[in-house]
Amino acid sequence: MSKSRKAQKPLVDLSEDEQLRMVNQTGVLHKLKEREEAEASSNIFVASLLTLPLFITHCIFDYTVYLQFQETEKFNTEHVWTKLFPALPAIYLCAYVTNYFKKSKIAQVFYLAITTAIGCRVIQLAVELETWGAMQKTPGLVTLGLLMVIQMDLIPACLSVLFTLAFYFRKPLLEMIQSGSSQKLKTEL
Repeated sequence: MSKSRKAQKPLVDLSEDEQLRMVNQTGVLHKLKEREEAEASSNIFVASLLTLPLFITHCIFDYTVYLQFQETEKFNTEHVWTKLFPALPAIYLCAYVTNYFKKSKIAQVFYLAITTAIGCRVIQLAVELETWGAMQKTPGLVTLGLLMVIQMDLIPACLSVLFTLAFYFRKPLLEMIQSGSSQKLKTEL
């Protein structure tokens, strides 16, 4: 920087009291506080709206597991009150946190990674393991994955679905790749 710039004084020399008075008169701080309060109440509202449908989805998936293993007599009101209702605050908290951070690009990448991992794990539990204990883990995982897909932007959500589908069809895809490369080797020989 040149000496002339360092030596320049501000155009208006105001004391701190005068600056504070001007900020209060313009209402800049009040508008900022109002915006923060509006965002917080919006996050609470969205989390509340998402909680009930996600809780019902969690209950339906849990019932489906019991139905799949012919254990429907164990799915009763006591089960709902003792096993499913305690998940309600966790669903609300997850909905609030994911909604709070969903505008961040880092959060979108995180949601993509977590949703893809959840999708692959659910496929592994439901298709490959198919045991009672393994299947009992899927309703919570599916609910969390669904919440994150809801909070994601469109492109990461589609990528998550594509990655999960690639995992589901990995064996036929690998066979196709291997057969294609072996056919290529045969034609070259």
